Parts: sequence; structure tokens; C-alpha cells
Amino acid sequence: MIVSAIAAMSRTGVIGDGVKMPWHLPRDLRRFRDSTMGKPVIMGRRTLESLRGPLPGRLNIALSRSAHYRAEGFRVASSMEAAIKIAAEQQGGDHGEVMIIGGGVVYQDTFPLWDRLLLTVVEGEFPGDTFFPLNQAKEEQWRLVSQEYCLPDSKNAHPHWFLSLEREQVPNLDHHDFDLSAWLHAQSNPIAGSLPDPHTGQPIV
Repeated sequence: MIVSAIAAMSRTGVIGDGVKMPWHLPRDLRRFRDSTMGKPVIMGRRTLESLRGPLPGRLNIALSRSAHYRAEGFRVASSMEAAIKIAAEQQGGDHGEVMIIGGGVVYQDTFPLWDRLLLTVVEGEFPGDTFFPLNQAKEEQWRLVSQEYCLPDSKNAHPHWFLSLEREQVPNLDHHDFDLSAWLHAQSNPIAGSLPDPHTGQPIV
């Protein structure tokens, strides 16, 4: 089964402030919906409690170490392995895709299992107490599949990037791995239409 993660963060790695997101980006919410619809989604209790209920059109799986924890509309798993087993049963085998949707502890604990990462990087300075595991990302080998820069508009107040990454299962000597840290550093003052080189992180003019 393909294990994918989807997350939105600031350039400093902030993904949450309490039980709320530090920004409101309908464009990113639409990407989240389209990317997860029809698939099992795995989340921690803090993420579950930030929702108004189970996400429609998806099998909602919550991770909890408590054997007595229950939440209406959610399947509860005591471990990531148990959650993936539930997801595989729902999809009729190990050939589907499961989405990790947060929060910070779940991202950190499941990071080694990810095959794909859909990452939104929001420009701006935001307070927060929950962070994406950037240090782990620096140590892994990833390939940049696509990137898109989105300008702010009347509904989306902050400029942001959509990145799609895949983990390199076997080291590829034909190209350099994507350096997320260098990429983030190069985006201090992004210019629409000027994308960074995925290998060096420097803007392509």
C-alpha cells in the first residue's frame, strides 16, 4: 500500500496553533479534499478534535494508544500498522493509497513510512506550537515531481507553493536529491514566474 502524507506549513515549519490552522486558504483546502477523497485518512487525536466530524467520502482512522477511546464516525487504531491494516481491508488489498493528515506527532512518528508527500508551503510569519518534521526531511532522499506557485487573491490571503515529492526507494546517481532546506531558503522572497532549481535551490531566471 502506498503511504502518502499531505501537510501545509510555513517556511519555518509551523503547521498549527493550538487546534486551529494559522491561515485560511480555500485553494489549499480544495487540494486537500481532491487529494484525499475516496481514500483512507489517518490522523492523531488532536487533529480529530479540531474537525467538526469525520471527513465525508473517506474512511477516517484515528490513532490512539487508549484501548477505550472511541469517536463517532471514526475507526480507532492503536498503531500505524493497525491503521494500515484497517485501510487495506477497506480497499480490498494492499494496492491502494492511504493518506496521513496530521498532526505534528503523527507526521514525526510516521515519516519513515511515507512514499509520497504533498506539501503546501505558505509564505509569511505565523505563530504556532505544532511543527512539520523538517529535520527528518533533510536526512531523506526525495525527488521533486511538481511545484506550483500561487499568488494571493481575494479568497487566499497568502502566497503559497504546492509541492509534490516522492521518496527515492533506490539511490539514483543520475540526478541530485531534492534539498527541501535549500528550497525553503531560496523562497524568502519568491517572485511569480521564477521557480527555484530543484537541485540547487537557486532561482531559475
